Amino acid sequence: MTRTLEGSHMVLGTKIVLIAVGSVFVTAAAGLLIQRSVILRQGIELTRDTMRVAILSAENTRKSVSAMRSSRMFDDARLEAEIAGASNYKNTLIYKTVPVVAAWESIAEVAGKENYEFRVPAQNPRNPSNAPRPDEARILSLLEKGKLPEYFEVDEKANEILYARPILLSTDCMSCHGDPSQSRTKDGKDILGFRMEGWHAGDRHGMFLLRSKLNRVDAMVKAGMSQTAVWLLPLSLCVGLGVYFLISRISNSLRVLVKSISESSTHVTSAVAQISASSQTLAEGATEQAASLEETSSASQQITSMTRKNADNSRLAAEEMDKVNLRVKDSNATVAEMVDSMNDIKSSSDKIARIIKVIDDIAFQTNILALNAAVEAARAGEAGAGFAVVADEVRSLAQRSAQAAKDTAPLIEESREKSNAGSLKLEQIAVRIHAITESTSRVKMLVDEVNLGSQQQARGIEQVSKAIQQMELVTQRSAATSEESAATSEELAVEAESMNGVARQLQLVVGA
Repeated sequence: MTRTLEGSHMVLGTKIVLIAVGSVFVTAAAGLLIQRSVILRQGIELTRDTMRVAILSAENTRKSVSAMRSSRMFDDARLEAEIAGASNYKNTLIYKTVPVVAAWESIAEVAGKENYEFRVPAQNPRNPSNAPRPDEARILSLLEKGKLPEYFEVDEKANEILYARPILLSTDCMSCHGDPSQSRTKDGKDILGFRMEGWHAGDRHGMFLLRSKLNRVDAMVKAGMSQTAVWLLPLSLCVGLGVYFLISRISNSLRVLVKSISESSTHVTSAVAQISASSQTLAEGATEQAASLEETSSASQQITSMTRKNADNSRLAAEEMDKVNLRVKDSNATVAEMVDSMNDIKSSSDKIARIIKVIDDIAFQTNILALNAAVEAARAGEAGAGFAVVADEVRSLAQRSAQAAKDTAPLIEESREKSNAGSLKLEQIAVRIHAITESTSRVKMLVDEVNLGSQQQARGIEQVSKAIQQMELVTQRSAATSEESAATSEELAVEAESMNGVARQLQLVVGA
């Protein structure tokens, strides 16, 4: 696959060099073509301007000769006498003094020097050689009907240019071309023997026409292009070499950059794989932790329920102790009469006192264990392991309390029998009853303390339960976030692999 790609893709640096060098030479060629067009246009414009100057100069000559004739600077009598005996009027001096003749001879002289073709075509000319050709007839029509001051044309097929200006008849032209009735010879002819046409001053009749081949302009174009090519080709070569070395440096930098991108892409892929694995592990751990917290929350709710129940029982016990205290006080008067008969049950009362002491100790230890349970609940991080220990101790204390109660039952029965038998000894019992009253008061105080502690314990455990529920919610969110992170990491891994592919393609393109 790599060999196929290498064969089908030219190295980017080579492409850029070829394009840049090709652009230089294409630009040079375009410059030569533009220069050819400019030189050709300038050559044509120069030729046109030369033709225009020649014809305008001839018109000035015509005006000068006309002014000289108007000033009677010529001896017309002698000139007319000369033409009377001449065989060819073109060789006479009077013919040379005709303004339009002086004009076209001036143009003919310039045309001969510049290698132009000069003609004076006109409709119905006196000289048959001046009859217009088809293209000249078209130009005559444009000049005479369109009232154009001049006409210029480039004939690409014939590879020539032509310039024409119309001949405007002036007043001095009327002596030869005006009204026949005004003939000086009184026969309707001019001094050269041609019949007068009856034209008017200001009419357009004929034109001065110059033609020139573009060979000289083409030669100028070729010479200009050759001279330009002499310095342009070496310059283009130097520019091409400069571009080549510049592109080579850029291409080398690009190769280094692509290599760096490829290495970075590889590192990114590796890092993404590690992130994906870590996210997956975190998601699994968060899920397990959420399950454990859910179990802990359930156990905490059960403990909370039990603690509330214990608090309620403690409150009821306190109320019962209040009632017992009242009853004991009420019984003091009666017990005073039974003091003498209660001496025999002193020993049993002592045992009852010890049992009550045991109960007192159990209640005290229960309170301590309750506090320990609160501390363990605050530390609950290992699924409530501390609660199990506290539960075991509570069960042990419950067994001891049950055994003490069991031991107390027959003693109380014995005391009852002795009380019945020792009614005469109530005076001795009075002192003991008073002691029992004091003990009952102390027990009431202890029960009140247990009740208060149970209520505080219930509130603390309820707060712990709420905290565990919040931890459970946070853990569930963390688990969901971890799963999303894992999914995002997998997508990022796909993108990183795609970037690796792009980097490999770039390496093939730039030849890195």
